[in-house]
Amino acid sequence: MDSGQYSDDEYYDEYGEDDVLEIGCDNHSQTSDEVSSHVGDDNKSFTVLNMADIRRRQDEAISHVCSVLSLPKSHASLLLLHYNWTVSDFLERWFTDEHAVRNKIGLFVNPITITHTIPEIDDNNYSDFIYCEICFEEFHHGEIWSLSCNHSFCVTCWKSYISSAINDSAIGSLTLKCPGFKCRVAVTRDLIDELVSIEEKEKFDDYVVRSYVECKRKNIKWCPAPGCECAIEFERDGDNSSGYDVTCLCSYGFCWNCGEECHRPVDCELVKNWSMKNSVEGENTQWIIAYSKPCPMCKRPIEKNQGCNHMTCSCGHHFCWICLDPYFTHRDSASCNKFESGEQMMSDAETQKHAGNFLERYAHYYERWASNHKSREKALHDLRRTKSVDLEILSKIGNVMVSVSQLEFIVDAWKQIIECRRVLKWSYAYGYFSTENNSLKKQFFEHIQGLAENYLEMLHSHVEISLKYFINDEPHRLKPEIRDFNSYRFTVVNLTKVTAKYFEDLVRALENGLLEVE
Repeated sequence: MDSGQYSDDEYYDEYGEDDVLEIGCDNHSQTSDEVSSHVGDDNKSFTVLNMADIRRRQDEAISHVCSVLSLPKSHASLLLLHYNWTVSDFLERWFTDEHAVRNKIGLFVNPITITHTIPEIDDNNYSDFIYCEICFEEFHHGEIWSLSCNHSFCVTCWKSYISSAINDSAIGSLTLKCPGFKCRVAVTRDLIDELVSIEEKEKFDDYVVRSYVECKRKNIKWCPAPGCECAIEFERDGDNSSGYDVTCLCSYGFCWNCGEECHRPVDCELVKNWSMKNSVEGENTQWIIAYSKPCPMCKRPIEKNQGCNHMTCSCGHHFCWICLDPYFTHRDSASCNKFESGEQMMSDAETQKHAGNFLERYAHYYERWASNHKSREKALHDLRRTKSVDLEILSKIGNVMVSVSQLEFIVDAWKQIIECRRVLKWSYAYGYFSTENNSLKKQFFEHIQGLAENYLEMLHSHVEISLKYFINDEPHRLKPEIRDFNSYRFTVVNLTKVTAKYFEDLVRALENGLLEVE
């Protein structure tokens, strides 16, 4: 339809209640409790890994190496750490030259010699004593521990050395070497477990788990949400045309490629340019408001660069910098020393408005970008409230009389609104950069964007405003066609489907660079 507006009967006819529109085609089970719909999402797969998942993967790799090479677990974990937890890469190097691998890592045969019992010693026989190479105190042989390098250190110095390494940094503790001068022999996990406290052992375990993600940055990254300890493993077949947007278990969505918030259908470069534009233009706008005034005739911002208050605009208008009156009239009959209230003085809001006219195009797109951002944040809050409060209230109201499970269509509608607000928000950044010099593209972009936005506004209104009348047990205040709750449900379900369809079209068009115009 040319206008993009449907009457209730028209959109029911085109998209019946049984018509299902697929919103996304993720190759993973959705883990986000907040936002599960990905408009037009296809050809991508990501897996959310918590700490237990990562430990399980590490244990499987260690067990495999132990069974193949008959190595102790402490050796296998150290070897895999040095080869980025990639079993195939490590085994290939090992079978090519085992000696070179051991020499590189400092892991030699029988690397640790620990004596737990102190033999009977003749105190008069000085050969039964040995010096610690750190504290230079004299100890019995049984109180000295050493690695295959035979550098001798007392238990106290070993504990201090390992504890300091664990508390100082992850890198230092994971690649710990014998404290002997220029010694390259590796300290293995069994020695660490013997000596450190429970708290330090837990910290070391955390370092080992995190090393799995740090070593695989090409396809695994930590979720950037504050306090979240999950990682995202991203895999893709083919090109990156479908974007990198992922959603963590904590419900935080972000772009796996650049780490910024989800921004499909625009690419990372456009997001970077838009962020820079916002920063620069924000500073420019503040400067214009603070240090310029609009010409009373053409409204163009004027900077005062001389001492007198006689201003001459490029449009030819002469005015007074202080009161903005025409300068020659002001000179003959008025003075700026008198206080004028209200009507004759330009308000700050009006000054800002005129200053914004100088950046009119940018302001148009930014305002709509920011508005949809705020609307999405509000929708996220409303979704949480709906799930925790509203559904329970509705299930107990006499004019509704349905179970909570039968109200899930409201949650689905909120999720669709949240996702569509995100897409619409970034479509305005796309419009700013991509349609400036092409009027045909601009017209087509505004057409498909307008269709999607119209239906989103209809859906948002029904879920945000109309629903409140049912919650407040006031359905008589609604339009006659949706006063019955079943009719309301039918309307919301179909609007959700129609909105999803139009946003799929919008995403597809933007990702194709509006090629339909050509």
